[in-house]
Amino acid sequence: MVRRSVIHVVLLCMFTGGIYTLLWLLSTKEDMNRNDEDLPTAWLLLVPIANIWWLWEWAGAIARYTRGRQPQSHAFWFTFLLHPLGIALTQQAINFTLDADQPAELPQARVVND
Repeated sequence: MVRRSVIHVVLLCMFTGGIYTLLWLLSTKEDMNRNDEDLPTAWLLLVPIANIWWLWEWAGAIARYTRGRQPQSHAFWFTFLLHPLGIALTQQAINFTLDADQPAELPQARVVND
C-alpha cells in the first residue's frame, strides 16, 4: 500500500468532483491485489447495485489489510456515506498500518574519542 497524506486525499476528493475518489479506489484496489487479495474488476463501480457489492468486497480487503483497525462495515459506510471524510478515515487507517509495519529504528551508538 502507499502512504498518502490524509489532507491531500480530502482536498483532491473535494476539488476534483469525485474523480480522485475513483482513482483512489482503483489505486488501493491494485495495492491490495498486489498483497494477495483477489478483488473483482473495478469496472463494477459503473454498474448500479454491483458497485455496492464491489465496495463491500473492497471494504473487506481494507479490514484485512489494516488488521481490524478499520472494520469492514466502517470502511464501507465511511466511504459510501461520508465522502470525502470517510476516505480520509480509511486512508488514515492504511497509514497507521504502514507505520506499524515499519521496523523500529535502533538507537545509534555514540562514539566517544578519548
